[in-house]
Amino acid sequence: MEQMLIANAKHLRRPTAFGIKKVLRNILALQQVVKTLTDDVQESEFDHAKEYFSLFFLTPQVFQSNLLSFFAVNNFCRKC
Repeated sequence: MEQMLIANAKHLRRPTAFGIKKVLRNILALQQVVKTLTDDVQESEFDHAKEYFSLFFLTPQVFQSNLLSFFAVNNFCRKC
């Protein structure tokens, strides 16, 4: 589910700080619902998605450099 959130971030037209805060709040709500419905702790954690969307608060240059390291560390598909 995390990968879907991260992969679909490319559809954000013009992400603003307010919009990213809303996304992070919705991720928290989603995390709580998944945790309630399943006993799988691994599936209910959205740490990578939170970390990824937190990158949007950075300047474009810092965002780009941190994005490359994010994908390298977290083994996500760069084409997603």
